[in-house]
Amino acid sequence: MEIKKLVILMIVWLLLPSMVYAKVAFDSYSDVARTIQSDTFSEYGKAVCMKATGLPKDENYEIRYYDGAMTLIQAEVNMAVSGELLSMILPSNFKSAVAGTWTAELYDLTPVKLISTDTFSVAGSAIPEFPTPLVGIFVVGICFGIYYWMRRKR
Repeated sequence: MEIKKLVILMIVWLLLPSMVYAKVAFDSYSDVARTIQSDTFSEYGKAVCMKATGLPKDENYEIRYYDGAMTLIQAEVNMAVSGELLSMILPSNFKSAVAGTWTAELYDLTPVKLISTDTFSVAGSAIPEFPTPLVGIFVVGICFGIYYWMRRKR
């Protein structure tokens, strides 16, 4: 009889995490209020907002973001409040990121286990072509060149 109980406990122990996360929804949104679900992002400076629902309350989770080359570009730990976890990433902050299909992975931290994955498309126009400081130096250089050229014309 003890062996039967042990086997039943092991089966429950193995299946319990799957049952807990069976109703987790993990999606990308194009607005901060997370009301417009979107899988395509092409606008520079626009954030990709993520929301996970159906999580156990008041637990910490990790979200890992990968670019189009599956290079980890950001990882963060957040707490699920009332079973909901919010996160966001701004593609324009990652100048060396690769456009294409990006991936967000949601992990439970105790023990570390992949719960859910969401993919979304980030266009090249959402990622800066030139780093901002270089653009600023370039613009100042052009302005100085025009000023110098106008002064020489006199």
